Amino acid sequence: MDDEKALIYQNIIENLSDGVIVIGFDSRVETCNDSACDMLGIKSDNIIGKTIAGLMTEIEGNDDFFELLLDAIYLKKKVSKTVTFTNGKQLKYLKVTTTFITAGNEETNLVVVVSDQTEVTNLIIRNKSLATQITALMNSFVEVMVTAVEEKSAYNANHTKNMVRYAEAYLDWLSSHGELAKNTSRNIGPLLMSVWLHDIGKLLIPQEVMDKATRLGAHLVTVMTKLEIARLMIKNRILSGEKTRDEGEKELARLGRLEKLIISANTAPVLDEETIEQLKSVADIDLMTSDGGTTPLFSPEELEAITVARGTLTAEERHIIESHASLTAKLLSKMEFVGDYKNVPAWASAHHEYLDGTGYPKKLSGDEIPWETRLLTIIDIYDALTADDRPYKPPMSPEQAFKILEDMAKKGKIDAKILKSFIKSNAWRKTVRYTDMKKIEIEAKKENLEEVLAFIDGYLEEVECPMKKQMQIDLAVEELFVNVALYAYAPGTGDVVIEIGLSEDRSQVLITFIDSGIPYDPLAKEDPDVTLPGEERQIGGLGIFLIKQYMDDIRYRFIDGCNNLTIVKNLE
Repeated sequence: MDDEKALIYQNIIENLSDGVIVIGFDSRVETCNDSACDMLGIKSDNIIGKTIAGLMTEIEGNDDFFELLLDAIYLKKKVSKTVTFTNGKQLKYLKVTTTFITAGNEETNLVVVVSDQTEVTNLIIRNKSLATQITALMNSFVEVMVTAVEEKSAYNANHTKNMVRYAEAYLDWLSSHGELAKNTSRNIGPLLMSVWLHDIGKLLIPQEVMDKATRLGAHLVTVMTKLEIARLMIKNRILSGEKTRDEGEKELARLGRLEKLIISANTAPVLDEETIEQLKSVADIDLMTSDGGTTPLFSPEELEAITVARGTLTAEERHIIESHASLTAKLLSKMEFVGDYKNVPAWASAHHEYLDGTGYPKKLSGDEIPWETRLLTIIDIYDALTADDRPYKPPMSPEQAFKILEDMAKKGKIDAKILKSFIKSNAWRKTVRYTDMKKIEIEAKKENLEEVLAFIDGYLEEVECPMKKQMQIDLAVEELFVNVALYAYAPGTGDVVIEIGLSEDRSQVLITFIDSGIPYDPLAKEDPDVTLPGEERQIGGLGIFLIKQYMDDIRYRFIDGCNNLTIVKNLE
C-alpha cells in the first residue's frame, strides 16, 4: 500500500506544471520532476544526487536561487520569494516556495516548488516602464506649461518656483521627522506637480490684468493726455487774449495739483478715505478738449480704477484674476491624471478655498478641503505676501506675513496645525549660499574632541566671530560630537565628517555633522520640561534642548545612509 501511495505521489509530481524538487537535509537532491528540470535547463541525471552547494558551483551566476535553498535547508524555514535564474540562454524569474515532508513529528525533507513567473514579471516591468514614461511625459507637460506662464508673466513663474521650493523643503522636513505618511502619501510627486500647476489657469488671463502694476494701468495715458491737452488749450487762450495771464496761471497750477494727486494715488499701496473722497470730488471737473469742447477728468471706469482702496485691481479685474482657479481646473480636465496623480487637478485648482467656505471657486469648506490643498493655500499666501518682484506692492517680512496667516488661522480660514508646523520647519527661509567651506574627517572618539574644537575655533577666529557667540558654538559642537562618539557606532566606532562654512553675506556660520552610524533624529524627541525638578524630568534630551537655545537654527536629515545634523549661528 505504501508503494502504491508513493507511486501515486510520484505520478502527481511528474504531471505538475510547476517544478518540484525534494532535497534531503544533507542538501542532496532526491527527486526533481521534468518541469523543474526544464525551468533550470538541467537534465534530471545531472541534478539528482548532487548537493546544492555543488550545483551552485556548476551552474554559475545563480547564487540568489541556490542560497535561498541553502538557507531553507540549514535554517529549516519556509520561504516564498521570486529570484532570477539564468540557464545560459534566458533570464528567468522563478518563484520559489518551500515546505517540509514530515514523518511523525520529524521533518525529513525539504520540498521546493518552483513556478516560472518570467512572463508575468516582464509584464510588470513593462508596465512600470510605461508608468515611468507617462510620468516623464506629465513632467514635460508641466515644464512646457510653466515655461509658457513664465514667458507671459515672469513674476508669476518666480512665484511658482518659490512655492515648489517651500513645498519640497517642508515635505523633506516632515519626512525627516517621521510625519510625512501621517499627512500625505510618501509619493510626493503628485503634490509637487499640483504646486507646479496651481496657477496654470493664468495662461488665459489677459496680461494687462495679470501684470497690472498701477490702479489706472493703461487708463493713465488717457488721463494724462486729457490734462496735457487742457494745458495747451489754456496756454493758447492766454496767448490769444481770451484769458488773462493770472487766470491762466491759476488754472495751470490747478491742473498741476491734479496731476500730482493722480500720480501719487495711482501707485500708492493703500488709499485712505480722505484721498478717495478727494479723487471723487474732482472726477467731474471739465477739461477743455482740442475741438473746443470739454470732457470730465475721469470716466466712470477711470474713477473706479483710481479709487481702489488696496491693490490695483477693480472688482471686475479681481473677478477675472480669480477665475484662474476654475480655468486651472478646466485646463487640467483635458488631461487624464491616473493612479497617484488622479487628485492633481482637484488639489491644484482649490488653492483659494478657505476652511470657512468663503474661498473660491467652489466655496468648499472643512473636510471637503484635503491636507494637500490646505498646505498649498498656506504657501501660496505666504509667497504672495513676501514676494519682492510684484510690480504693484512692496514685500512683507516673514514676521509680518506670519502675523496675517496666524490671524487667518484664528478666523478659521486656513489650517492652524499645518501653519504652525510650516513655521517650525523653517522651509520658508530663503536658501542661503555658503562659501569658504572647510571640513575635517576624524574618528568619533571623545579623546578627539580637543582637535575638533581647535578646528572650529580656528575657523571662527578667521571670520572674526564674536567671542560670546564662539563660546556658544563650542558648547553646541562639544555636545554633538560627544553624542556621536558615544552612541552613533556603539559598541564600535567610526568616523564623523564636520563641515563649516560662512554665508555669502558673512552673517551666518553653518556647521554640519555627518556620520554613517545608527539613524537617529534628535529633533524628533520632545523638549524636556525644564520647569520640573531634576528628579522628575525624563532622562535625555537636555543637550539638544540647550543647543536649540544657543543656535539660531538646527536641522536633521538622513541622506544616502548618513545622519546629517546642521546647526546655524547668526553672527550679527
